Amino acid sequence: MAGFVKDIVGRIKPREKPTALTLSAHIPHAPEFPPFNAEITELFRYRRQAGVNIGSLFVLEKWLCPPRLCSSALSTHWDSELDFLTQCESLEHARQSLEDHWDNFITNDDFKFLASTGINSVRLPIGYWIAGREFLAPPFDRFAGIHDAAWNRFLNIIAMAAKHGIGVLVDLHAAPGAKVQFLKSANQSVTIKVLRKLASTLAPINNVIGLEILNEPSDSASLTNFYLKAIRAIRDAVPDIDLPIYIHDAWNMAKYSSIIQPIQRQYGFVVLDTHQYFCHQLEDHKKSAEQHIAHVSSTVKESIERNGRLIRNNIIVGEWSVVLNSMSMPRGADEAQVMREFGRVELDTWDAVCPGHFYWTYKTSDDNWYWSYIYCHRKGILPGKFRNGSIPERIVQKILALVRTGPHRNQEHHQAQTSHIEYWTSRGQQEVKRHIVQFDEGFKDGYEVALRFLEEAASRVGFIEQLAIGYALRNQTIKTQKKEFAWQFNHGFMQGVAAIDKAILEEIGQSSHSET
Repeated sequence: MAGFVKDIVGRIKPREKPTALTLSAHIPHAPEFPPFNAEITELFRYRRQAGVNIGSLFVLEKWLCPPRLCSSALSTHWDSELDFLTQCESLEHARQSLEDHWDNFITNDDFKFLASTGINSVRLPIGYWIAGREFLAPPFDRFAGIHDAAWNRFLNIIAMAAKHGIGVLVDLHAAPGAKVQFLKSANQSVTIKVLRKLASTLAPINNVIGLEILNEPSDSASLTNFYLKAIRAIRDAVPDIDLPIYIHDAWNMAKYSSIIQPIQRQYGFVVLDTHQYFCHQLEDHKKSAEQHIAHVSSTVKESIERNGRLIRNNIIVGEWSVVLNSMSMPRGADEAQVMREFGRVELDTWDAVCPGHFYWTYKTSDDNWYWSYIYCHRKGILPGKFRNGSIPERIVQKILALVRTGPHRNQEHHQAQTSHIEYWTSRGQQEVKRHIVQFDEGFKDGYEVALRFLEEAASRVGFIEQLAIGYALRNQTIKTQKKEFAWQFNHGFMQGVAAIDKAILEEIGQSSHSET
């Protein structure tokens, strides 16, 4: 949740640079990932994402760290990764403590649990320093060698997630220079180099769903230029794979959605990440829980929807929580019930207007408060099963039986085609009829793709318009007919996906009612 690494350089006492550590003796083997498979990757990167953040694994925040790691520092007065390193008695001690943390904080059991609750994606914050010694900038160059074993462990976490069908959004959460010094050209240059290494490594990994350039940067004129430079560098690093690139909205969704719009035309799959919290600001404290619920279900929903229309609906909520400030609680109210109701409204909103959301955070130091997904799951604050993530097998089978044994496809196609022709001819677009084959082919592809996502990944399609554009570029009919009517393919594709979506949502709704 924190932005870049806390800027505490001025608090560090000047001293000579310590002697660098020799290479760690505890670097694990890097995993052997399966070869890049475009069809598998499509499932991971374009499906709807129901996720959590794995905070404080590769970039520390003390309030999330387990007691075992916290107690290894000489003082309790630290907050960030840099603080922790300065509070350890030696470089070797810091390295041993972190290697133990990386091995034990997140394990295979965690991914097994997440998958069992319907979570199909995680957002994984990392510090730039795990990329290797050659990238270290002041003040982290003082601690060269401590993170030697982090890179392979980072890759092993991705491989571990893959075993459970979980996608990984890699978030460069901490960049050189922190917020104050990041604008310096030297720090931006290092960041670009780190992003190039991340992109070239991650793009061919089937369950990597994207790379986020920065986390919660301060809005400025130079940020836009940096984003463009970083996007260009990532595309240059892996020109043959359209790795999804995520950028944070710097708390200005309208501005950055308008910035992304032309970028998408040139650089493909680019997604806007917005973070939605309702407990930190003074204005949040002044609102009651009831007012927050109304705000999320109206103003916030409309804002995401409106800005999403500009950028192919490529907006996710990369961080959110059910937490409200105590001042928002009604007097004498059941706190858990208020949080539960607020969380339900948030989830309904995210599911209605964007293709992905990631709870902050998966686990905390004691998992005894609402910031912890584990706590919320245990207390019934969040759903026991995220059905818009991994869809239950019984629902998958019901939908497959419906489309295979009945006239569902033809009925939905006829209805969609009729509505399409009536709508556009009533607005003077008479040629739509003559080029309806493009709509028809789009519907066929969209319907088949949505079925494949359901059958092979137990998922709904998330980034529908983005996926439609890719299929349109490969469609032979569009290449041989009038290009000005190619938009009909996209409309047909989205209608085909919608036909399967409608069946899924109806079945989920019926299943929910039967369980209450």
